[in-house]
Amino acid sequence: MPSPPNRARPYSRSEVIHRAGDESLFPAFERERPRIVNNFAASAPSGYEFSSISEKMNCTRPSNLAAVLGSGNEYSDEDESSLETITSGYKEFASGSGRAKDHYPSLNMNESVSEQPLKVAAFVGIDWADQKHDVVLRSAGDPAKAEHQVIKSEINALNDWIAQMQERFGAKGKVLVCLEQSRGALIYQLMAYELFELYPINPSQLAYYRKTFFSSGAKDDRPDADLLSELVMCHRDRLKAWKPDDQLTRELASLNEGRRSAVDRRTELANEIKSQLKVYFPVALQILDHDITTVLAADLLVQWQTLAELQKVSPSKLRKFFYGHNSRQEKKILQRLALIKEATPLTMDVAIIRPNALRVKLLAQQLKSLLPFIAEYERRIAELFGSHPDRFLFDNLPGAGPALAPRLLTAFGTDRDRFEVAGDLLNLSGIGPVRIASGKKTGKKASVHCRRACPKFLRQSFHEFGECSIRYCPWAQACYQAQRGRGKGHHAAVRAVTFKWIRILFACWKQRTPYDPQRYFQALQTRGSDYAQTTA
Repeated sequence: MPSPPNRARPYSRSEVIHRAGDESLFPAFERERPRIVNNFAASAPSGYEFSSISEKMNCTRPSNLAAVLGSGNEYSDEDESSLETITSGYKEFASGSGRAKDHYPSLNMNESVSEQPLKVAAFVGIDWADQKHDVVLRSAGDPAKAEHQVIKSEINALNDWIAQMQERFGAKGKVLVCLEQSRGALIYQLMAYELFELYPINPSQLAYYRKTFFSSGAKDDRPDADLLSELVMCHRDRLKAWKPDDQLTRELASLNEGRRSAVDRRTELANEIKSQLKVYFPVALQILDHDITTVLAADLLVQWQTLAELQKVSPSKLRKFFYGHNSRQEKKILQRLALIKEATPLTMDVAIIRPNALRVKLLAQQLKSLLPFIAEYERRIAELFGSHPDRFLFDNLPGAGPALAPRLLTAFGTDRDRFEVAGDLLNLSGIGPVRIASGKKTGKKASVHCRRACPKFLRQSFHEFGECSIRYCPWAQACYQAQRGRGKGHHAAVRAVTFKWIRILFACWKQRTPYDPQRYFQALQTRGSDYAQTTA
């Protein structure tokens, strides 16, 4: 949009303080500014994570870590083994070429706007609440005028507002919508319309942006919607539009998270049952081999919650019960029967036994109901993963079994333009460390620590894969032992292994080439890495 010859209004607070990105509107600030990291949130569901751009404000690119971190820092190796490359076929790790590529600035996907200008009709900020929803709209033709509207919290209210937007701006261009990332239901509804281009942001980002102008901490729905509208209008070049993955990948991602949530709930129930049994019925733990997560354990505790009840059951009935739960080893059955017969109660106080027994029955019934759904999750995940076109990239990785392989697939997704370089995914997942340099603490003296702000399930998926790979991959085990030898803790060493894995898998994913352990071993030999000697 051309700048008016005579400015009819003063610059807004954001225009003055932040030097807004649309130079056609604000000619006083026609200078190149560095791109900064896009927001990402721990609340982002898997398959809907928003990739980060290289963080020039608080960290270096992963490819430059060896140059800026001393040997005592988390991901540095004196022999640069944490940044080893694959020479043939894996361009990301190719000696010279892959690393040289990492020295160039990460390209924000929104920079394509300058090459193919996006026709923008309006900028919208939405502050979504339970009772009402505040919407602030700025038309591209008159951005100085902010239109405020309140949408009632009713079923058809949003549909009516969408219809109004389509009628008003459908033929004029895109409507850019900025909203908090935690509003998943709103995102899912708006994503169905081509009219909207969504810019979800971390709620903490809005909070910090608000503090820039309201240091007192004042907050209200309408000003928040206004700030969101202003953010996408003035700083679109620093944000990244959200593009959903394909339907198959999104469904698989949702199932992965659902399964993990169910497994975590199973663990909680099993731990609570153990805690209760230790109070009045500890021999049950011996009978069940301290594994309370099985159908056998759930059924046994649903039927018999106390030692007295269990000892009243005949051996033949108990034998039939164990047989019915696929526990048919005669030696094991005899051991269990002997334990039940010879056990003595920990306490005879009914004030302790009865309440705890009822609690155990409740928890065991919940556990029994949960287990079939975990099996159903696993069946559907295996079915979708088996039909996914990118399955071949992840199903044979060392340590990635039927649970982790689908999680790795959805972590990368199918859009090869989503991550420009491996560092984008390293930062987004929280595996790449955060570097803070200021004053005298620069270079090797800079502070380096674990990245906390990231999607937790995504970080968990990569971290668990890195940990599992140590058992099955020789170079991963050597890398882990080397990190521990430098005094790193277990999780820091696992992150160092995972850091290397993400760089390798990123190259494989970009080129649709399966991981070849022999090729990587040859790359280690070419570089003269100590890991090549260890894995030989």
